[in-house]
Parts: sequence; C-alpha cells; structure tokens
Amino acid sequence: MSRGTLEQVYEAACSCGATAHFRVKKAGDAAHAAKLAHWAWSTTHGWQCPICLITAPTMLSATTSTDGTKVIITFSKAMAIPPNDQKINFLVNIDGVLAGVIAIALGDTASKYELTLEDTIAVGNVVTCQYNPGTITAADGGRLAADLKPVVNVVIPPAPPEG
Repeated sequence: MSRGTLEQVYEAACSCGATAHFRVKKAGDAAHAAKLAHWAWSTTHGWQCPICLITAPTMLSATTSTDGTKVIITFSKAMAIPPNDQKINFLVNIDGVLAGVIAIALGDTASKYELTLEDTIAVGNVVTCQYNPGTITAADGGRLAADLKPVVNVVIPPAPPEG
C-alpha cells in the first residue's frame, strides 16, 4: 500500500499584477519552482515576474536637433519601435510652455527616439522633456518609467543677413 503525496500550492503576485501558482510537495521546493519559472523574491520588492525582472531603460540625455524641430532622447539600452499613440506621454516644454509632440520614431540608433514637435525650438530656449508612463518599452521588454530631463539646446542660429 503506497501513501499519496500531498501537494501544496504557493501563489506569487508581482506588483505589476501578474500572478503565478507553484505546486510543490514540500515548502522548501517553492523557491526552486519559482526560480524555474523565472520568478524571483527580494526582501525589498517581494515577488517579481520575469517581465519586471528585466532592467528598465532610462533616459540618459536629450538634445534638440540643430534646426529646432525635434528633441532626440538617448536611452540606456536599445528601444522597441515606439507606437505613435505614445507621443502623448512625452511632454516637451519650451520656456515653460507645453509644445505639441506630433510624431515619435526611432532615431539614428536603436537607443534613440526622435520626437517631432509642432513648435520650433529657438536659440536660447530652455527645454525640458518629461515621460509619463505608458507602453514604451526597451527592445528586451523592460518598461520605461517616469522621468524628466533637461534638453541640451543645440539649435544653430540663423546666418546673419548679407548686406
């Protein structure tokens, strides 16, 4: 006559809302089962799902284009192609006035985005760029968090009139 083995079910819940259930035969196996499913436990964050374990991208810097029509953001890693509807999550201020972002695209490298502006930045304007969380991610799935950066203004002044 053999004895049945009772299984215990442990639930893990990530702060992003993802949940997982691990069926194990003894309590000590729960951590091993979670690790096999690519979940992790930390004393500061609790359970974290595989997506949340990916290092989030950060905004490293932002500059204007030389003609003042764009803000170019450099990130800490390669970024996914941005959905155009996410342009509303980027707030560009020119001398304290909100400028409309009319398009968003990958820049000349995968770690850059170009924000095309409705308004043109002039020489000497003070510019900032803020991101409010939406669905922007890095190429590896890491989610971009809220951030605010000053924008380095590199607009080239117009040539003086000939005369």
